[in-house]
Amino acid sequence: MVRAVLFDCDGILLDSMNSWHSLEAHLASRANITLTANQMDMLNKNTLRQTVQYFYTEYRIENRFETLYDYAYSYLLKQYQNNISVRKGILSVIKKLKSKGILLYVASSSPRAFIETGLQSNNLLAYFEGCFSAEDLNKSKQDTDFYRFISSSLQIAPNQLCLIDDSAYALAVARIVGMRTIGVHDTNIASTFEMLHSCADFAIQGFSQLNYSWFEN
Repeated sequence: MVRAVLFDCDGILLDSMNSWHSLEAHLASRANITLTANQMDMLNKNTLRQTVQYFYTEYRIENRFETLYDYAYSYLLKQYQNNISVRKGILSVIKKLKSKGILLYVASSSPRAFIETGLQSNNLLAYFEGCFSAEDLNKSKQDTDFYRFISSSLQIAPNQLCLIDDSAYALAVARIVGMRTIGVHDTNIASTFEMLHSCADFAIQGFSQLNYSWFEN
């Protein structure tokens, strides 16, 4: 039985991916380039620091890395403070899982400040026991170490944890660790539904299709 559920933040809890894509497009414009499909796929997997490092190293659009990072950080933080809403259907899911006594955590690439600001702005923060930020932990959702760290920190076996995410790469890695996985489609930039279906134990188009028996056996 699942004891704790790990929610990705962007594209799962919050409808925030457009803000990230807007930042990426803005940085690309400053670099005088048009992002290719491969670049967009790579950026989708990055933490903010990795994305800034990429534009700084490849295109030198600022003289100092810290200047570019501070710019990108401020740009996104304002979005989380003012312009980002919850994903449709997520509140009823959160309340249902809480009623079953399941612990809720966030597992995201985003900085903790973004996660907590976005959730607080939308009155969701109080439902969660805590959050794990790959950015702040200097880890990556592309590596098993991130998910093993979560399991160890919570003292909950991987097979008693469930990850809900919109990115196939994250679901595939969590599945390797032994976690239960549910893919929820958001945009094809994150992952197509077919990719989610191939990488997760279960895949759905939206939260109205969630089957709560998946958390019980």
